[in-house]
Amino acid sequence: MTERQSFDLTAEDLDTTRKIVPAGWHTVEIDDVEDDRETSNGNLQYLVKYKSTDESFKGTLWDFITITKPAIQNIVSLSRAVGLPVPTKEKPGPFTPPEADDLIGKELQIEVVHVDNHKGEKDDDGNVIQVAQVRFAGRKKVGEKTGKTPAKATTAAKGKAAKAEATSGFSL
Repeated sequence: MTERQSFDLTAEDLDTTRKIVPAGWHTVEIDDVEDDRETSNGNLQYLVKYKSTDESFKGTLWDFITITKPAIQNIVSLSRAVGLPVPTKEKPGPFTPPEADDLIGKELQIEVVHVDNHKGEKDDDGNVIQVAQVRFAGRKKVGEKTGKTPAKATTAAKGKAAKAEATSGFSL
């Protein structure tokens, strides 16, 4: 019979407050990918799970990437960031979304923004809870030009973010 393991827990270990991933760019590794999901509309959807490599957050942040022609840039940007071949404006052509194994273990940067919880849940002070959301996955290195400008938070969003203590898309 296996002996039960004992743990020396700190106050931080016992803190059950859900913490929101800081907004901004984070260096991450793709920890897992489910590439066989389907949306309610029948579209292919990837569930990509990211782990911080720069220790800017703990746990896992996940992103749902729906594979449709109008949203194809999301998977193209992710593929480009991890070094997979993709068509460009200068050399357009066919593109097949990558297999999960082609993405797992790859390092890149993602941009995280804070948005209102889609359920409209509020904290104890009556403020709508902010959640962390991956806005853009596609920068290989800090400072690499992506053609994207980081999102600017509004004054109201900054105030809400300061009071935010919960997130979806983030697990410890």
